[in-house]
Amino acid sequence: MLTIAAISVSCNKGGDGPEPGPPSDEMMDVVVYTTSTETTVAGEEVTYRKICAMTPDGTRKVVLHDGSAFDMKYKDASRAALDPTGKKLVLQGGDHYILEYDLATKQHRTVIDETPGINVDDPSYSPDGGKILYVNWASGDVLETVMLNGTNRTPLTNDDYALGRQNYTPDGTKIVAANWLSWGYLCTFNANGTGGRKILTVSSTESLDCPWPVSNTRIIYAHYEGADKEGLCTIRACNLDGTGSATLGTPGVGDCTLDYLTCNAAGTLIGYYEMSASTNKYVVRQLTATSLGAVVSTTTEGARFRFGRIKKSIFDTAPAMP
Repeated sequence: MLTIAAISVSCNKGGDGPEPGPPSDEMMDVVVYTTSTETTVAGEEVTYRKICAMTPDGTRKVVLHDGSAFDMKYKDASRAALDPTGKKLVLQGGDHYILEYDLATKQHRTVIDETPGINVDDPSYSPDGGKILYVNWASGDVLETVMLNGTNRTPLTNDDYALGRQNYTPDGTKIVAANWLSWGYLCTFNANGTGGRKILTVSSTESLDCPWPVSNTRIIYAHYEGADKEGLCTIRACNLDGTGSATLGTPGVGDCTLDYLTCNAAGTLIGYYEMSASTNKYVVRQLTATSLGAVVSTTTEGARFRFGRIKKSIFDTAPAMP
């Protein structure tokens, strides 16, 4: 079953005791996403990306990275993920760049520059913050890692698998990924790329996508009754070895396509982007061990949503979304 975290809070109601220290700079759950906007640079109109974050209930939205304020190299920062300390972002710049942005110092560094044979997608940090995991689709949709300073670029998989939607388990020992484009299977690997295993496979008339580890032993994912991510979509959960699959619920009404499926660190909230004939929207819902719960928030602006954790002081001092 899914692990649901509980937080116990105790209160000291009076009596002699030490004076409380200064409040800690705690971490908080946010959803990171991008929006597109326009500006004029040297007399030319330029479309660029802002990296934004919101509280899961959607009541507070801030700008973490304003592409218009920096070198044009950063204007296409189309995907972002927070590091484990909640102080940095890894950014994908178009198809060629991986960048790191320090939210406190407002400084960038280039991790991967434009290089023949490298087309990057969907970078994220390892749970210890020491590496960045991404897909290199110039080499057949293989998973690779790179150190934060751009050294030791290491292929983890080969063209026996065509992969995307890759994520580490919370303890960093495993990687979960989906079959890219044909959507026929979900895989797990050891963190070094060994031990590849297809944990779930479907026939050519079904589809699988968006695996996300909610714990070290359990994942959620999207299942479609039709090929090419068509037909009824359900959100399901299974053990890391593919056993114990169970349907948690059905997003939307009728046929819809689901993307950016992630959850918060405690496994108590789930988020996904829902695309249907009537509307496109990002949805945050409660998550229990056996089902999807009530809708917490919806938003219709933005793209490429991802749950993460950020330092509260950084979120609180970031400029509000206009």
